[in-house]
This record gives sequence, C-alpha cells and structure tokens, in this order.
Amino acid sequence: MIDSGAEAVAYLCTACSFAEGVAGERVLRDAMTRYGAPQALTTSGAVIDALRAVGARRLAVVHPYQSPVDRLLSTYLKASGFAVDALVSLGLGATEDAYTVNAQRVRDTVAGADHPDADALFISCTALPTYDVLSHLEERLGKPVISANQATAWALLNCVGERAHGLGQHLLRHVPQSHAASPPDTKSAAVSSLARNPQLSTPTGFAHARPDKS
Repeated sequence: MIDSGAEAVAYLCTACSFAEGVAGERVLRDAMTRYGAPQALTTSGAVIDALRAVGARRLAVVHPYQSPVDRLLSTYLKASGFAVDALVSLGLGATEDAYTVNAQRVRDTVAGADHPDADALFISCTALPTYDVLSHLEERLGKPVISANQATAWALLNCVGERAHGLGQHLLRHVPQSHAASPPDTKSAAVSSLARNPQLSTPTGFAHARPDKS
C-alpha cells in the first residue's frame, strides 16, 4: 500500500484495535509507522477522536459482540474518558453474523438503545451497514451518532487534507483536534486499510470520501 502511494494507513477493525486497551491501540499505530506508514491510525483511535470532536462525554453504545469483547469495548471507552450509560448488543450468535445484519435492524436497535443521559451514540463494528441510517438517527434522536467506518473515513481523509461528505452527519462539520491547528498540505486521498484478525474473523475493507457504508 505504501509503495502504491498511500499517505495514510488505517487498521480498519474496531474490536481488534480496542481489545488490548488504550496502550494496545497505540502499539498498533506504532507498528504501522515502523513498517513505513507515513500516517497511521486505527478505527478505535479514530472513534475516540470523533467522539471528542462532537463534544461527547456520555455514550450509548450499540455493538454486535459477545462476551468478553463487549466488556473490553466498555473498558476502552471509559479509559479514554467517556461514561458509558448504555451498552446494547445486537444479540448475534457469532461475530460473523454481523455481515447478515441489515440497515433497518441497526437503525431500530440504535433508536431503542438511546439513553437520556447520553449526549452521543456510538455504533461499533466496521461490518455493520450504517452510512444510510446516520442522518435519520441524528434527526430522530437529536444528538450525534458516530459509527466505526464513518469515524475512520473522516479521520483518514483529514490526514490527507480532505473532508468527508455526507448529508446530515454532525461529525462531518468537525476536524480531529490533532489536525485542526495545522492541516496537512497534501491532497492525496490514497487511503488504505490493514489486516485481518483470525481470532475475531473480522476482515477489513477500504475507506473512501463517499463510502457505501460507515
């Protein structure tokens, strides 16, 4: 990917990048940089940046995981400074079942998972189809709704001096705090993703300015 001109590389899997906590997420980024990535990020790191960008402090979270991965997600978010007011599972029997979930199920689950004390919602897992439901959910719930792929695409594009596009998405009005003061001069959007974790059976994908799912 680097040889083909990628200027920003992302490890595009939420669970694989939060499972070892905040320190583990940093280790992943450091390893990518050592192997030549000019700029490296992970989905879980991008999610934290996105939640901070929209001013979130308390979260309602929807996820497709089984135990103990759900608890690891909650621990990661809390260690990053957020209160988790609701942690709601899609009720899947296995991780790979996430690929069978349709957008309507995601929308209904997120709407039902909202908590009155939460100032934002987070939809975890890059396998879930969320791009077409984000604006509807934000309008219905009156608060930011952040998804894993949305946050990754947003962060990657900001790394290369570009902006993500999407109707009615609160996040896209913001830039990551780490890039707000001095945006990069480069305009290349050659952004890619890394790796597959065999334990969680979660293959990665690609992030684009106008993704089909986020």
